[in-house]
Amino acid sequence: MTTVETKQVPMDQGAQESLADVASAAVESLDSAPQVPSSILPIPNSMLSSVSSWWNVSAKQTAEAEFFLYSKSGYFQGAFLGNAKACSSDGPDALAEAYALVHDDAAAQPTSISKVNQFMTVGSQLSIDGKVGCIRMVDIGAEKSTSFLNMFRGQAKRYINTLEIGTPLKQEEQPKDEEKIVLVHGYGAGSAFFFKNVDAFAAPRNSRFFALDWLGMGRSSRPAYRTSHTEARTVERVDAAESFFLTSLEQWREKMKIEKMTLVGHSLGGYLSLAYALKYPERVSNLILVSPVGIPVPPNELRTLKENKHANPEDLDHASISSTSSGNTISSEDLQRSKPQSMGARTRNILGWLWDRNMSPFSVLRNSAIFGPLLMSAYTKRRFSALSPDEKLCLHAYCHGVFTGRGSSEYCLADILAPGAFARLPMVRRISSIKVNVSFLYGSHDWMDVNGGIKAKRVLGAAGNPNVRVFIVKKSGHHLYLDNATEFNKLIKQLLPVAAP
Repeated sequence: MTTVETKQVPMDQGAQESLADVASAAVESLDSAPQVPSSILPIPNSMLSSVSSWWNVSAKQTAEAEFFLYSKSGYFQGAFLGNAKACSSDGPDALAEAYALVHDDAAAQPTSISKVNQFMTVGSQLSIDGKVGCIRMVDIGAEKSTSFLNMFRGQAKRYINTLEIGTPLKQEEQPKDEEKIVLVHGYGAGSAFFFKNVDAFAAPRNSRFFALDWLGMGRSSRPAYRTSHTEARTVERVDAAESFFLTSLEQWREKMKIEKMTLVGHSLGGYLSLAYALKYPERVSNLILVSPVGIPVPPNELRTLKENKHANPEDLDHASISSTSSGNTISSEDLQRSKPQSMGARTRNILGWLWDRNMSPFSVLRNSAIFGPLLMSAYTKRRFSALSPDEKLCLHAYCHGVFTGRGSSEYCLADILAPGAFARLPMVRRISSIKVNVSFLYGSHDWMDVNGGIKAKRVLGAAGNPNVRVFIVKKSGHHLYLDNATEFNKLIKQLLPVAAP
């Protein structure tokens, strides 16, 4: 048997110090990685664990889940939930003042903290681009109502939950040409659904990124919204439902003193982004519509189905189309998968009856009580299967918190959309006055019809706006920003405007 003698070669001092630095950095990286909050329980897989999850759901747990997800972006280094709750500002200077507060050891702590901003959080370390993150509630004023009951109980305050990523400078110190990018989510969801995309949206130099929860959704306040299902869905009623959202967005913009913004909207947020641009055209510089609802005319209103039968690949913008397979071409199969599937007449009638009576999935979940978390677990495991275990766990807790909150603006949906998710006032008939750059993004197997975006491109082109593009992100569905975050982020970086340095 041959014996091999091994010798330990001594390292010089420089090599040892270098190795020690690497080890120290690795340990520091592990220590600084966001940890799942202890309040967030495992995803239920039994009746007992479902009861436990239902009992433990709270506003704090939802805020902790949201903060954990946003911590993945790297803009909340050194932060912990509520570390800026003593900040007295919630407007355009809030991020700068909160950042200064967490660095002032001698800062006087108020005797009482505003309950609405008890979870206000700010990063305490600048990222490599000089920006930090801040999560807070922005007060947009009291509810304007002539309700008889409000004469006694007072006007209800309204708050918009806001993520801001930017340099910690007060407004007068910020560059005048700083690009403002504002993201709004879809029906019943919340801004934290986009936790994998924060870096991409915040990437452009000389920009400031905001992600909002719509009034009545996410972690924003939830004022009452009540209508009778016996009323006809008139144009006035659609306008009132849209105004519920658009007015709050405009009040938020005024509070934040933003002159103009790039507006990014997903699903219902895409529809409302277009509606906002039509109502306040001077406030929008660009539109990025991610799988927007409400664009095309319902098929039963078309005199011919020829134009809606097959999308032409030549109508898509190949130069920047995101792809995870070889080449950038989109096949007829991709286009066909992106069309919504039809359903039987009986199913349509049943769903239509429930739709008109505002029977949303969220009201079912709320009324399920202790069974709710278990029902949610089936959705979470299927919908977020590609996420890491900790991301899936926190997104489940976040969803349960925002889905089971008090019913509010979710009841606007039946006023805006008819059964089948077609708009009562289709956007393709309303958008000819839009003059800004518009980008439509769809998933390759999206249930939103890419033909709506293609038709809108033709309408806007005929009206004199050639700056409209339609993209398909491969290997993704309606939630393309989660399904294929890597390719979605690449495309977003191409589409976002870059302000001058």
